Amino acid sequence: MNRNLAFSKLCLGIALLAFAGCSDDEVSWPEVDGAAPKMELKTDHIRTDKGYKINVKGELADADGIATIDLVCPTLHLNKTIDLISIYGEPQTTYSLDYSHPIREEITQPSHTITVTVTDVGGRTVSKNILVTMDADFAAPAFTVVPGEELTVLIKDPTMLKVKFSIEDNKKLSSVQMILKKGEFPRFGGESEGEEGEEKPAETVDTSDMTDDEINALINEQQTRWEENYFDLGAEELESIGFGGDELSNTYSYENAFQIPDEEGTYTLAIFAADAMGHVITHHTQFNVQELPDFEQMYLADVEDARDLNSDVFGVPVLIDHIDAYTYEARYYNATAGTKICFLPQNTDFTPICFAPAKDDPNTLGDDIDSVDKFVLDQAGVYYHFTFNTLTREYSYETYSLADAHDPVENMTPGANHLNQWQAWGADISKADWRTWNIGVETWIDAMYAPLQRDRNNPHLWRTEPFKLEAGQFSFIIANYHDNGWWGYTEWRADNETNIQKCKYLGMWFDDNPQFKGNDAFFNQKYGMVPGFTKDKWNNQSGYKNNFVQDTWFKPNVRRTGNYIFEVDMHTEDCRLVPAN
Repeated sequence: MNRNLAFSKLCLGIALLAFAGCSDDEVSWPEVDGAAPKMELKTDHIRTDKGYKINVKGELADADGIATIDLVCPTLHLNKTIDLISIYGEPQTTYSLDYSHPIREEITQPSHTITVTVTDVGGRTVSKNILVTMDADFAAPAFTVVPGEELTVLIKDPTMLKVKFSIEDNKKLSSVQMILKKGEFPRFGGESEGEEGEEKPAETVDTSDMTDDEINALINEQQTRWEENYFDLGAEELESIGFGGDELSNTYSYENAFQIPDEEGTYTLAIFAADAMGHVITHHTQFNVQELPDFEQMYLADVEDARDLNSDVFGVPVLIDHIDAYTYEARYYNATAGTKICFLPQNTDFTPICFAPAKDDPNTLGDDIDSVDKFVLDQAGVYYHFTFNTLTREYSYETYSLADAHDPVENMTPGANHLNQWQAWGADISKADWRTWNIGVETWIDAMYAPLQRDRNNPHLWRTEPFKLEAGQFSFIIANYHDNGWWGYTEWRADNETNIQKCKYLGMWFDDNPQFKGNDAFFNQKYGMVPGFTKDKWNNQSGYKNNFVQDTWFKPNVRRTGNYIFEVDMHTEDCRLVPAN
């Protein structure tokens, strides 16, 4: 054997023996008071839910030195030892515990017990239990029916002010209050609430490790602050409601009508709601009592329940065209015979104003949901064209076929030879074909949210399959895509930054490609009324963009994470983004 190798093995053996002789078992730490450790946990009750994390927090102390902390809960798959000597090289006389543990999706038990045990260097221990319940609430209440922020009430004999709202919570509401007062007043009154007139989002507070007493104190504080900020203004109070105690549930609805003076004036409604975990939501509506105005915006409603007017991201009800003083025009595809529609100047409810045939004179328009019968569209598979005047109360409508409806890119079908020649830069496009229409951030396939599928019955109507969107804002355009990477310069973008319910065609006019152009009927209908805009400008990219279509993207705010469906009618250029259910 090599002598150097043998000597090395001998030295290694000696070193190992020496290391073994200095084990932790033989380390002694001086005893100071011989008392058990002290432990103060932040809470003895943690509320949580599946998919979230819990945090076990507390302050630990031991004069002799803390050696380990054990956290054990078999039903939560928790078995953790925190060895402070291994971490720090010596015991700790004080320690701030802050341990995070995930709650698995498969957890089904409603309650669990975590045992926290602190052991010092002398083997002395102290243990405490923490109750973990699966009843946490991490979301504020939400309005399912709510008046718009500013509404018009028409002067009549008598003049009635109708108030209706509904609130729901994923767990349990703790209080709902509505106060209606004559006059205007600021939406928020305290410095912490922001500038006067600013809308404030729902307040969310992390209450997962609060005690019940702390949560109740939070709710009381929120309600007191809210009442002080909103209503200490000396205005005439018409109505006040509230509930609490044993009446708690996860839904609340209110509906009432108040007779008010037959004169111009302003009334303000404020709604406050808090859930059992202290999350707060508020809403304001200003009612302007006046003679009939020339409404800038008018909507077509094809749903029966006001909840459907509030559940969409955008597009329900359908924004229609204001073509002249008090005069409006609507184009609507009717898929099913018997569809009922009406016209609304507000987009969240059928009150206070709803235009439809009057019950006492069906040849004229009424303006109150209780005194009208909605239009009944008895022909399926056709477009309806409405024109009406809210001042004269006259209306008319006609139908036209799908063949008589026109799109800016008629006959443009997936898989057909329709590549934009202007954008091909001289390439051989004889075999190029378009695959899909999509909504996405670009025309590249990896940036698409979802492909659009053509409706089986209406070639002008396209929609996606359900796709998931996270809460928050996202941006997209409507574009076509070719699988070899060509840009699809046939796009629809939002009409403008504030109106994403309507889209406008952003494309080119090509006389040499009849499959890839608009048509006279479409042009005259959609764009002929724009001053100075001609077909020549449509064929000029810079002229088209500068004179008509702004480069605006759809930028909706999604209130809740979930699955959604996007739909676009390329004839009417109406868009909607709605929950998949």
